[in-house]
Amino acid sequence: MESSLSVNRERGWEAVNRRMVVFLGRHDARDKLTRATAYGIDLVLWILSISPRTHPLLLQLAAKLANIRGSVSVSRKVFRVLAPLREVDAIVRTREQGLPRLLKIGMHGSNALYYCIDHVELLSHFEFLPLSPSSVRKTRYRVWTLKTVLNIL
Repeated sequence: MESSLSVNRERGWEAVNRRMVVFLGRHDARDKLTRATAYGIDLVLWILSISPRTHPLLLQLAAKLANIRGSVSVSRKVFRVLAPLREVDAIVRTREQGLPRLLKIGMHGSNALYYCIDHVELLSHFEFLPLSPSSVRKTRYRVWTLKTVLNIL
């Protein structure tokens, strides 16, 4: 017969598992998880870059982490494939009048444009589009600046 402690511990892990499934089922949660992973890898790579030792294992680890960092960035963009639709839906549901309506439409419109340009950058990175990823990235940063200003207003 199992003790009540082991049953409670199992139920506790089931609760944690259930919460993780619910958490990871949300778009913003997956985005936060991939962002935290990418920033953690950036931190480790920075620590390795300032380390005076260049042991071959550390160099191999840095190369593997750089590959993982690139993959995490791509997966984060893939998770956001349908994000522009959320912004378009917010524009359609806008009920404000006058200047607040204009600002809200501008904010959601610039967010949608940012996500679309993000997808164009991803497609150009994989050479599905004949565009330079660096030039698309510059455009994306400009739209990011616009959307940030509109989100603040």
